[in-house]
Amino acid sequence: MGGMRVGIRIRFIVALAIVGHLLAGGAVHAADYVVKIGADTQSGRGVSSLICWFDHTCHGELKELGLQVDIDLRRAMSRIARLRLHGSNFGCCYFEYGRDQTAIDLRAALHQEPIFKDAKARGGMIVNERVGSLYLKFRLLSPDQDDGRGSGQPI
Repeated sequence: MGGMRVGIRIRFIVALAIVGHLLAGGAVHAADYVVKIGADTQSGRGVSSLICWFDHTCHGELKELGLQVDIDLRRAMSRIARLRLHGSNFGCCYFEYGRDQTAIDLRAALHQEPIFKDAKARGGMIVNERVGSLYLKFRLLSPDQDDGRGSGQPI
């Protein structure tokens, strides 16, 4: 009977050590924020939701529209997100002024970014054609922010 108690105690101590190691080592890591992405284009509409982490690129895709969005949000600059846009069709898609990336200020609740593609040359110049809008909404999940924002609060 005494040997059984020692065995149970040892297993309990080992289990506690494993859990402590996982928690301390960051192997168990909750998501930091969620991004809802939507697009309304000439090709149709699409919506997606992403679970993301600060300091890691978050990849989103609206397959039905052939759009991919990469989001970089750094903990040190948690009010500014950098977006990169990719389209599966040649000449599509990018932000204003031919940029494939832009930065947005997250203090606004909803972000609407116009998206463009190259149109046919007119008079020796390539004309950019607006094909729709990209919509983004960010929500903070991590409760350990310095500014007191709690779980579920908008960024």
